[in-house]
Amino acid sequence: MPMKIRIIVDSGSNFSAEEIDKYDLGYIPLHIIYPDGMVVDDVPQWDESIYDDIEKGTLRTSQPTPERIYEVFDETLKKYDYGIYLPLSSALSGTYMAASMVLSEMKTDRIKIMDSRQITIGIDVLVMRLLEEIEKGLDFCKVDEFFMNIRRRQRFYFLLETLEHLKRGGRIGRAAYVVGSMLKVVPLLVIDDDGYINVGKKVRGGVSKVIRIMRKYIEEGSIGPSSHMHVVLGRPRHRDIWPFARKLEERYGANIKKVRPLTAIHVGVWGVGVSYIEEG
Repeated sequence: MPMKIRIIVDSGSNFSAEEIDKYDLGYIPLHIIYPDGMVVDDVPQWDESIYDDIEKGTLRTSQPTPERIYEVFDETLKKYDYGIYLPLSSALSGTYMAASMVLSEMKTDRIKIMDSRQITIGIDVLVMRLLEEIEKGLDFCKVDEFFMNIRRRQRFYFLLETLEHLKRGGRIGRAAYVVGSMLKVVPLLVIDDDGYINVGKKVRGGVSKVIRIMRKYIEEGSIGPSSHMHVVLGRPRHRDIWPFARKLEERYGANIKKVRPLTAIHVGVWGVGVSYIEEG
């Protein structure tokens, strides 16, 4: 009998409520904190009016409680033979470490915590490729090897029309922020091998030129059915962003998603990102 393996994600990913149900994903919400101290879960279904508060830059986030992590792990072990948790990049959140401590106390080897070293749709792409392989009968003992292979071939390019949110959250160096804001250079951003947000290329010429470079990188890549290309955006203002996303949807079958609140709080709602796995 094939092993039943469940994938667990948190709100660092970008799955919709419908996708959570469709794939029966375990879901661990991180928290959104309002200026008055109110704390709410970043749930799979959200009202886009929250973007108004995000644009003001007044919201903060915090990692899930150990109790909530335990609940999802325990539920998974009751329903499935094994679980695989892909948390938000450990370079950007303490969730990975918190989950590792919970798992250590549970004393089980039936759940693996694998550092996604990704954010938002970057996690979604990895999950979709894992689900595809699980459907084919992936052995739980071989998950680590398979995961490292696909993560090595993953690409994530994105641009932000402003770096203000990244600067405010300390997730990009001040030097890079100055380059982007003072010298009118738009950086092409990437998620590096260690899971940090980094500048892949500094582009003088504005958003349109960065989009052309992203399109060139994608066209030069090996894209196929197992690439699981995803596009993420929020409230982009530049005229070229939506046509770019639609073109990727038309040509590669890209899944276009609105950025979820937790990610938007840290990167803003203006811009576009593309992630996929190069076919090997």
